[in-house]
Amino acid sequence: YKYYWNGMKEVLDALVRSGLSDGRQVVEVSGAPDDVELTLRRQGDRIIAHLLNYSDEGGVSGVTLHVRGRPERIFDATTPDAPLPMRPDGDGVAVEVGLFDHHVMLVIE
Repeated sequence: YKYYWNGMKEVLDALVRSGLSDGRQVVEVSGAPDDVELTLRRQGDRIIAHLLNYSDEGGVSGVTLHVRGRPERIFDATTPDAPLPMRPDGDGVAVEVGLFDHHVMLVIE
């Protein structure tokens, strides 16, 4: 849908945001190329964020995850004992996502 119909990504984004009280999602991403998608799932009190890179051009870096609120910790699911450094970001926190090729799963607690 993102590539077949010009402007469809923007239409879908505006539609989703129009249903939110302040137009902002709980988790957002910045610095990601168009080939990267963010998918969120709830698991009890935790949020699982999947970043998927659909490009065949190689790894992705320079991506920041913005989380509303003040989570206790955010970590890569492959290294649960190594929380990512969080920095204040408006009414929430931001974390830098490390280099990844096709997929990274972050857990927000």
